[in-house]
Amino acid sequence: MTVIVDAQILQRVEHEVAQILAETEAPVEVYAATLEAIGRALGWELGAVWETGPEDRRLRCVRTWHAGDGAPEFEALSERLTLEAGEGLPGRVLLTGEPAWIVDTPTDPALYRRVAEKLPEAFLEDPDLTVPEAAAALEPHRDRITWDAPIHGVADIEKLAFLPRTINVKPSRIGTWRELLRTYEWCDERDITCYGGGQSELGVGRGQIQYLASIFHASSPNDIAPSGYDWPDFPETGLPPSPLPPELEPTGFRRRS
Repeated sequence: MTVIVDAQILQRVEHEVAQILAETEAPVEVYAATLEAIGRALGWELGAVWETGPEDRRLRCVRTWHAGDGAPEFEALSERLTLEAGEGLPGRVLLTGEPAWIVDTPTDPALYRRVAEKLPEAFLEDPDLTVPEAAAALEPHRDRITWDAPIHGVADIEKLAFLPRTINVKPSRIGTWRELLRTYEWCDERDITCYGGGQSELGVGRGQIQYLASIFHASSPNDIAPSGYDWPDFPETGLPPSPLPPELEPTGFRRRS
């Protein structure tokens, strides 16, 4: 992979970082200002600083920066992880002493294990179990493995190596009303709980998937919150709490907003 950056931009960033280092004493302030200077100039969405501990030499994320809304879940996870040399992208850089980047993320069994251990209550969605080491790393957490992208209906669930405890049912991916109801019924008969997400539905479509979720899996960790939760200026009151009650609009098939 070749990364091309304008020489003038690099020169400007180098000058700005040098000025930050000369004028700032506290390491945390240096990290924050440096990440912002580099990130804004190079168009990053998120940046982080990882340091090794003085005693155990394990990597820890000590500072993050993001543009716009950022990725709060990713940042929170980064701040909870500790990595050995060679683990994950930061660990690879530490081990080799060379810059590195990822185009297509390779399966990392060690990272799988750490994520599962650090987030003991989280579902582990769409892991790559074709790699034996990855499958072995997640075997103790098998009851938390769930699936999203491969699921288009009952036939896809039946093809899985084992039946999950819960599964992501996306109405727009399943497609037909008949197959969607069949999937809900099939899972219910086998005590498989469902949760739902959207695929960029807006307007009426979002109201429809919210209504389906309020009927079939209202208390699950659904990723289909009412649009008010996505507003830049988050209101303190007035938004419906979870679980959403199944309130149907007088006309059309969608949840009342």
